Amino acid sequence: MKFSCIVPAFNEAARIENVVRTLLLCPDLHEIVVVDDCSTDATWEVLNRLEHPKLRKIRHEKNSGKTRAVFTGIRESSGEYVVTIDSDLLNLKPEHVRDLIAPIRLGTADVTLSIRENSLGIYKLLRNDFVSGERAVPRAVLAEEGYYLSGPGFGLEVKMNEKIIAAKYRVKSVRFPGVITPRKSDKYGFVAGTVADMKMVGEILSVLPAWRLGYQLWYFYRQNAYLNNFPTK
Repeated sequence: MKFSCIVPAFNEAARIENVVRTLLLCPDLHEIVVVDDCSTDATWEVLNRLEHPKLRKIRHEKNSGKTRAVFTGIRESSGEYVVTIDSDLLNLKPEHVRDLIAPIRLGTADVTLSIRENSLGIYKLLRNDFVSGERAVPRAVLAEEGYYLSGPGFGLEVKMNEKIIAAKYRVKSVRFPGVITPRKSDKYGFVAGTVADMKMVGEILSVLPAWRLGYQLWYFYRQNAYLNNFPTK
């Protein structure tokens, strides 16, 4: 099994180096493709300081949104499985990525999703963060590029969920203890962060109606359980 890791990034100069260095310590990853979506800060300069045979760096000339950044990475990758990792994670460790991949290697799941330390309480209660940016999926989930690129920049994860449900893949959640993703208000300030959050929610709701998002959450809950107590060999 080959696992290709795709990391979309936009204005993450303060965090991207630690994320990438952590991923480079993960032997389960066949390759790591980082796509800088035309950042206006020093993200690209930070990335250019990093060199490794498994690492590929790509920069968009125009800001195109997370979904297009991910698909730029997919086109440049070759693994049978795709692992997506958000570029702003704090406290990510190699064992988190190992645990995300292990259920697929062991044949106990087809798809895995992370639950971060600061995932919403409702997601923890229902044992799945159905919009998690950290997930491992068969490449087939992302085969229809046009389906994904036809919508707004956000909405990638919920569109993936529709394909996962249609294929009846087994989905399991994996705890990411200690890992947090900064709130947009922490990164951009309260006003700008709130506007960014509202834009993200609006774009997701433009992809699917609220009842369908609820169905996704319920569907994953029905079959899900935390999976951090499995053997890793």
